[in-house]
Amino acid sequence: MSALVFDRVTHRYAPQKADKMAIANRQSQVGVSDVSFRIANNTVACLLGPSGSGKSTIIRCAAGFEQPLAGSITLGQETVFRVDQPDAENTAARPITSPTAVPDALSASNVSNASDASSASDISNASDVSDTPGKRRPPPLSSRQAGKRPSRWAIDPAVFVPPHKRQIGVVFQDYALFPHLTVFDNVAFGLRRSLRRRDADFPAVEARVHAMLDLVGLQDKAKASPGQLSGGQQQRVALARALAPAPLFLLLDEPFSGLDLWTRARVRDKTLHVLDESQTACLIVSHQPNEAMYMADQLLIIDEGKIVQDSSPEHLYSAPLTLGVASMMGEVNHFGAVIADATLCTDAGQVALPHSRDGLATIAFRPEQVTVTANRRPETAQQDNDTLDFCMRITVVRHVGMHLMVHLDGHDSHCGDLHFHALLPLSTPRPGQEEMVWVSIPRDALTVFDGASGQRHDA
Repeated sequence: MSALVFDRVTHRYAPQKADKMAIANRQSQVGVSDVSFRIANNTVACLLGPSGSGKSTIIRCAAGFEQPLAGSITLGQETVFRVDQPDAENTAARPITSPTAVPDALSASNVSNASDASSASDISNASDVSDTPGKRRPPPLSSRQAGKRPSRWAIDPAVFVPPHKRQIGVVFQDYALFPHLTVFDNVAFGLRRSLRRRDADFPAVEARVHAMLDLVGLQDKAKASPGQLSGGQQQRVALARALAPAPLFLLLDEPFSGLDLWTRARVRDKTLHVLDESQTACLIVSHQPNEAMYMADQLLIIDEGKIVQDSSPEHLYSAPLTLGVASMMGEVNHFGAVIADATLCTDAGQVALPHSRDGLATIAFRPEQVTVTANRRPETAQQDNDTLDFCMRITVVRHVGMHLMVHLDGHDSHCGDLHFHALLPLSTPRPGQEEMVWVSIPRDALTVFDGASGQRHDA
């Protein structure tokens, strides 16, 4: 069964007040467009994409901070948002929210325990622009009014479950801990709200808080204040607070971005084990491909508000649908070429590419797929055309972790100027700078993308 399902969700933001032209033309900023995906139970999914691609918008829509214009959102077996018959014209012209920050009263606590008034006010205050030019703008709705119904500027959904009833936990980028409460009280905050502060339930709250602190390894910090904790410890407190009410689903919005490299690696590993032990499905937002592949069972690549590819990390890395996806998943070498009769010609010979189409193309491959041979062309390349070969000059050699990073420059009369990176094992004899070498890439390692659209040829 799926823990979270997005079905053709579209959301737009109102133009900024300073952009008078956009307001006059009733233009809006696309947050996400026709987004569909499903995340199974006990699955760690990661949403990967550049800044401004719509990652946080998806998180906010799932949590209930934003009311989309179209589509449906299902959490477990319950539909928490649905628009039955969206009006195409209004969907394009009538944004419902402005891109503002989550109110402090809401962001500081678990979503599943937020108040009606706080959550609804963030959802409903939409555009200041009147429907009719020249007509006086209506006053904004109060929080109490907003909690009863959506804003008059929004498309009325058939179903809308407010944030505090969605049983979703959120770990925000800045953690949003209460500075005046101890670690124990921060974790207990949502539990006490859900139990209506009944004294009879305090032993249960205490037991649950200690269990969560033990899970994240902070049992000895229960009486400390957030200001006495490191960034990594604060992140773990935020995670414990989100998990304490046993939510159906967990959302993490770039939870490691504020940590230094060493702390990030340690906290990331701890978070992965906590999620595995708690058996809670979650969606993590990131723009770091290595982090996404480390954490995720399922990867969703988003760009310009659309899901470009949804698959396992292994499949995305080895079989990206576009050159953009290939670049998001890690460093990639590429060059332009012309394919004729499903064959790529270079100065060193021809390589057959049976699944390619004739015309302008982009050939891509990973740095670790490159073989560097000094002084002479590899014997295998002289016997057949199973490798793509170039004669190139080494410009820079660097020691990077468990590899040597070699920078290579060259020129091919068919492919033009070339610059590649090669990752070689440390056991490889260190090549000399300015040395001329043969660079070989196996044919099976080559991915061919359309030169204009960037789509993979065999997709």
